[in-house]
Amino acid sequence: MAGTSQSGKDADTPPAIDLSELQSLSFGPDWTSGKSITTHTREPRERGKRDNRERSSGPRTGGSREGGPGRRDRRPARGPREGGPEGEPRGDRRRHDRRDRDRREEAPVQQEYQPVVDVLFYPEDIPFKALCHAIKTSCRTYELFELARLILSKPERFVIVMKPLAGLPGGMERFVISVPDGLPFESEEAAMAHVMEKHGERFFTVEEVEIDPPKGSFLMVNRCGVTGELLGPPNYHRYQALVAEHHARCVPNMPFERFQQKIEAVKEQDVIDAWLKKMSRVVRYKVVSPREGEAEYLDGVEAAKHFLLAKRRSEVIRESEQVRLSGKSVEQLPDGPIARSIAAVRDRQLRFPLDTANNLRGRLRRMNFTIYKRGAKGVSYVCAVKRSFRDSNTHFSESLQELIDFIENHQNINVSALPEAFLGITLEKSAEQPLPPEKAPAIEKVPEEEAAKIVEAHEKNRLAEQEEEAAAEETPAPAPAPAPVKAELTAEEKQVHQLFADLRWLVMEGYVTEFGDGKLFANPMMSAPAAKAESAGDKSGDEEAVTEEESESAEAEAVAVEEPSTPVETPTAPAAEEATPATEAPVEPEKKPAPEAAAPALEPEASVAEEAPAEKAEEPKA
Repeated sequence: MAGTSQSGKDADTPPAIDLSELQSLSFGPDWTSGKSITTHTREPRERGKRDNRERSSGPRTGGSREGGPGRRDRRPARGPREGGPEGEPRGDRRRHDRRDRDRREEAPVQQEYQPVVDVLFYPEDIPFKALCHAIKTSCRTYELFELARLILSKPERFVIVMKPLAGLPGGMERFVISVPDGLPFESEEAAMAHVMEKHGERFFTVEEVEIDPPKGSFLMVNRCGVTGELLGPPNYHRYQALVAEHHARCVPNMPFERFQQKIEAVKEQDVIDAWLKKMSRVVRYKVVSPREGEAEYLDGVEAAKHFLLAKRRSEVIRESEQVRLSGKSVEQLPDGPIARSIAAVRDRQLRFPLDTANNLRGRLRRMNFTIYKRGAKGVSYVCAVKRSFRDSNTHFSESLQELIDFIENHQNINVSALPEAFLGITLEKSAEQPLPPEKAPAIEKVPEEEAAKIVEAHEKNRLAEQEEEAAAEETPAPAPAPAPVKAELTAEEKQVHQLFADLRWLVMEGYVTEFGDGKLFANPMMSAPAAKAESAGDKSGDEEAVTEEESESAEAEAVAVEEPSTPVETPTAPAAEEATPATEAPVEPEKKPAPEAAAPALEPEASVAEEAPAEKAEEPKA
């Protein structure tokens, strides 16, 4: 039995493994079978140093890299790269460059605000009249986009017409307008908060009174994490009303859910006592001129708001689907969707004022301005003078012919460089140049507060001249007073004076265009059929005609809705002068008298629908 148990143990015990047998094994690929595999073993440090000394002292012979003598690197040592820190590896610099590029690519791109209202800009009446007076007096030609940007550059130069954008999720359907100042708001709560803050003294007199503090067991007080103002304990019965009032008054632009997340709880007893002391003083509103049956005193701002909505609603707010707002009033709007929409649309229009320019077309045409396109890009220009084109039958005096030929050969020459380039006369900078008799100031330098005075003075001068002419016809003219002795002009001054007089005539007749930057352009000479083709080309802009009709109809609708009682001025042309419609087509190069710069003739106001047939009817005649 013992032998049997011993044999069983030997059978269960595994045999011992000799690891020395594994030295003959080869783990290389099959193609290395039969070949000796070179094994690399780590040698002691001293032996490695001795071998290196032997190699450096022994002769250099060619051979393979493995097993043969080592070869010295003969490449010259590379110094530090220019523009980088000394000793910095090239790879590190490349990694830094990649990281910087990745940061720039990963930087969030600021998205442009998407407006929630439709905003249109129109010119304010008084500044626009001053602008038109400056253009008519100077006879200069300006880009239509330049005039649009000039109007948009200052809030006092434009008015705004707004409508809610349809189809927006959660968008506005109507504006809630504050009656005291006419500012629009997106909700009734925002409008009432504005009325109570800015115009509350119209309806109430405010006073603080002492009352008993709230009673109860308050273990904590919640505090606003944005303003730091104490709101109240969560178990206070008016807590929810206090939170809603604080949100509408202090942080109306923050979502209410996010505002609730910023509320923090404070358990210090001194903070709880501070809230109790605050609640012991309440603001009481006394109604101004209370009516029969109305309460005289109201406790709290919420009670005052409910009183105004119930008893004085027509005096505080009203609703409208369209708003007409002056540019100055925009600055009074609180930060919100409406103010951000106006700012976003204005920034877009300053970059590319297409909509504003279309809104200007109708008003400029009704004031007898010429609007035409020029250049390959079709840039629109505005001027009080119609373009005139010369043909073979057009003849000028010798001085005029020489001047227009010089300008045609030197297109875009500046008017200030004309005396030196044409006459060879250099004007002194200190001396005043003999400018045309009716030189208007630059349009961008017209003060807004003096715009009304400019227009009024212009009308007074015109009426005074008419009265003087009528009085001169009835009474005999008195003996002329001796004229004051004037200093005699030199020959050069007479030449310069004649030069600017000739230039003035050519500009007022339309043969030469003087742009707003002072550059001169002479209209090319062409035949009568070519002039007619040029006229047809100016009128072939279907897109411009459509946008112009839409803009004029929108402007007329805005004026009719917002200002039904404002009369529209319809200046009439003098009986002695023939009224000509303002079109983009160039006129026939016939001789015509120079228009008066001080009082240009204006035709009666007409709509676009009336102007279009007139232009078509004139085309066969040309």
